[in-house]
Parts: sequence; structure tokens; C-alpha cells
Amino acid sequence: MTFIQDADLMSIHRMVQTVKQDKEVSLEYMKILERERMIREEGREEGREEGREEGIKEGKRDGYASGKAELIRIIRKKKEKGISSAETAGFLEMKEEEIRKIFSLLDEDPDAADLEIARKTLGFPESDKEA
Repeated sequence: MTFIQDADLMSIHRMVQTVKQDKEVSLEYMKILERERMIREEGREEGREEGREEGIKEGKRDGYASGKAELIRIIRKKKEKGISSAETAGFLEMKEEEIRKIFSLLDEDPDAADLEIARKTLGFPESDKEA
């Protein structure tokens, strides 16, 4: 049994040595390695680009939500002072329907952060980032 294993190992070793010395095989192996490296690099670059695009999109969304949060802060103050949705809409030059929706969200959760209310009105997903 040991002799057979040794013979098999010797046979494999001879084949490996033959392949190593064959320049065409070595060249083909190097080409394959280079192609694989290029494919991996292309994949990395595509991933980076997708990440950049998603980051830009998320940054714009967060910036828009932050601006809307400032508007929510003003609307909250108007509501707390007892100013109607119609008057608030007129003051802010907004549709009364939108002001009523915000008033409703503020009634549902008076402790909610302005940014959280802004994200809800914009239909953005909830975020663990609070500004």
C-alpha cells in the first residue's frame, strides 16, 4: 500500500515538474492569474462607484430631511401657540393639507424629533442618525 501511494505521489510529482517546465503552460497560467486580478479589480471599482452613488443619494436625502426638520420646528411652534393649520399654511405659503398632516403627526407623537417627523412626511426610511 505504501509503495502504491509513493508511486502515485511520484507520478503526480513528475507531472507537476513537467507542467512547471512547460513555458506555454506557465504563460497560460500567468494570463489566467492576470485576468482574475483584473476581474477582481473591476468588481472592486464597481463596488466603490455604487457606494459613492449611494452615499451621495443618502447625503442629499439627509440634507433635504434636515431642511424639512427646520420647517417642522417652525410648524410645531405655531401649533403650540394655537395657530390654526390654515393660518400656518398662509404664513409659510404651504398647502393647508400638508400642514394638517404635520399637525396630525405631531399629535400622534408629540415627543418625536423634528427630523423624525420630517422623514415621515417625506416618506424616507427611519434612520438612526438624528441631527
